Amino acid sequence: MKEDLNYKGSKMDSVYYRLRRSELFVNLDREIQVEINSFTDPVISHLNIEKAEVSALVLKHKLSKNDILSVYRTATILRKMKSEMNLLAGKYLTREEAKVVI
Repeated sequence: MKEDLNYKGSKMDSVYYRLRRSELFVNLDREIQVEINSFTDPVISHLNIEKAEVSALVLKHKLSKNDILSVYRTATILRKMKSEMNLLAGKYLTREEAKVVI
């Protein structure tokens, strides 16, 4: 979502605050299906992008700072979920079964 350059309200305003959220859906059937959705508001972000690789992606794909914030949130959720799954696999599965999950 592109930033709203004309918005003068607070970033905590309920108009946009409700738009900042992330969702994690996990479907367990014969396989594990993971869907992560990250939404952001159009309020201007003051994110400072220091990594050259990220800056290059921003330019290449014409991403806004809010898009990058959503990407960071999604990556964080995915890493945390992987960490939790590894922990639980070691706790509840045999060593051989845990190898498949980890």
